[in-house]
Amino acid sequence: MLSSLCFPDSSKSCFACCPPIRSAGYDHLDFKNIIKRVLLENSSGYDPDERCVRPITGFSCWALGYIDDDFKQPGCLLHPFQNNGEDLRYRIDYGTKCIREACFEACVFERLTEKNRQFWLRLADGMDSFEYSSRKINILFKLLGWGDKILSAIADSESDHFQNKSEFIRKYPFFKSSISQKGSAYLLSFIISSTGSDILKHKDFEEKFRNLSMQITAGIKELFDTGTGAFHVHRMDFDSMFTDFLRLEADIKKSEYSTVEKIKQYTDEQLKLFLRGM
Repeated sequence: MLSSLCFPDSSKSCFACCPPIRSAGYDHLDFKNIIKRVLLENSSGYDPDERCVRPITGFSCWALGYIDDDFKQPGCLLHPFQNNGEDLRYRIDYGTKCIREACFEACVFERLTEKNRQFWLRLADGMDSFEYSSRKINILFKLLGWGDKILSAIADSESDHFQNKSEFIRKYPFFKSSISQKGSAYLLSFIISSTGSDILKHKDFEEKFRNLSMQITAGIKELFDTGTGAFHVHRMDFDSMFTDFLRLEADIKKSEYSTVEKIKQYTDEQLKLFLRGM
């Protein structure tokens, strides 16, 4: 059975998405002791035979409890995996949202091979469920923002596993930067598809990459009249990493299809010039 980001092993789970209504920047780790008590109360008070609908109140879902006997893995008590295949999530008023959605990082993780999943999960060794679920502590969430192509290239090129975050950052100083992952993933993926991932180990690459990104976005604004356009770029049939670059770095939310085609051609030409100059 393939490992998942939600349940990487028998000692921890990710419950960052539960409940589906949280304030911006909310992190379970900030309220660890309180939530531990709530999880125990929810688990002990849960009756799998009930079928009544009860709404979520505040930032706590009554169906979030421990799903293991050792009280290590928080999870949804209504999930079909816990109820012989029967999905009971209709019992909460956000049930359809819980069923429908998966976080961006989990979707990226699913596209990795099992070998590469295990490679990256080693960065979370020793974490409990609260630390693993925390975007402040678990670097894996940040790395998954770069997409499966970049993570696969790194994992495929490494013969050894990294034992911790510090060891990984020492070898790949680029990932210590504050560069937007989703907004810059297209540019970085284009580069390492030609050079390989070893370029990310160079201490001066971050500055070069940052300058390249600013140069390309400045050129787009100077050369192309994007205006407000008629169509949302994220709905166009381009690589999603490229449309993320347009939205998040070039600040182009809507445009004409023909204009986006020209912008992509320009962007790719600038990337090829950068590679020839290396």
